Amino acid sequence: MVAVAIFSIVMLIAIGAVFNAVDANRTAQNINVVINNLNLSTEIMVREMRTGRRYQSCGSTCIEFRDKNNIPVRYNLETITVNSVPKRVLRKASTPAQFGDGIVSSEQVDIQKFEFTIRGSNRGDGPERMLLHLSGTAGTGDNESVFNIQTLITSRNLDTNELN
Repeated sequence: MVAVAIFSIVMLIAIGAVFNAVDANRTAQNINVVINNLNLSTEIMVREMRTGRRYQSCGSTCIEFRDKNNIPVRYNLETITVNSVPKRVLRKASTPAQFGDGIVSSEQVDIQKFEFTIRGSNRGDGPERMLLHLSGTAGTGDNESVFNIQTLITSRNLDTNELN
């Protein structure tokens, strides 16, 4: 009888530990999916901006530029938060059929800060450079994680007028 009682206590502790490990693994996987989406969203923006030109700030949470096909593109932070819907990054190109318009970031990412600092302008002070700063929270509920991303984007377009 004593052996059965001790065995039952040990099994309850072991099962609790297994459930905690499974829950921790599920939490880690959810956060990983959200962070991967955030990295992909950032990479898509950076890649498009790297091949763009004529960058202009259109407010503290917005940037406009011309892409490699000379189409005006705008990235900005969604300004309206309704019913606790998180703020997301939006992309808009002047050509309605342009692929990729709409929401860039996941609905599980709430972006609190989306800022660009533009430096250089092909006027002798080097290529155009933009410092992108993103911060906010990723995930929901117990799976929520804070992030802070900064990346420097350097235009890869060569101004041939400077060569003459």
